[in-house]
Amino acid sequence: HPLASRSSISVSELVNEKLFGYYDANGVVSQITRQAFFDAGIPFKYDYNVSLGQSILDLVGRGMGIAIRSKIATECLNFQNVAVVNLDKKYQIFISLLYLADREMTPDMQLFIDFMLSNYA
Repeated sequence: HPLASRSSISVSELVNEKLFGYYDANGVVSQITRQAFFDAGIPFKYDYNVSLGQSILDLVGRGMGIAIRSKIATECLNFQNVAVVNLDKKYQIFISLLYLADREMTPDMQLFIDFMLSNYA
């Protein structure tokens, strides 16, 4: 793919690409993707909706289109024949940790927070 060798691309360069997304239109990545296209002044729609991240990567690896994924998803899934290219604008995902108000934070919860802050903050 012509974009595969680039270190970064703008969303406007994706205007003629077939785009894979999740069935969950209200998911975080779908919301950020919609916002990125809106910011670039490009009409947004997924050409294909898929339910599993690994399926999206497999279809992208077969040359059927592209996908916008979160950094954590690109690091966790197994790639075959897929290039990862950053968008030239960074988008943030905010997460919250919820737990019972009358309980103290457990060591596992603190480990999770420390991991997220050290790897993705």
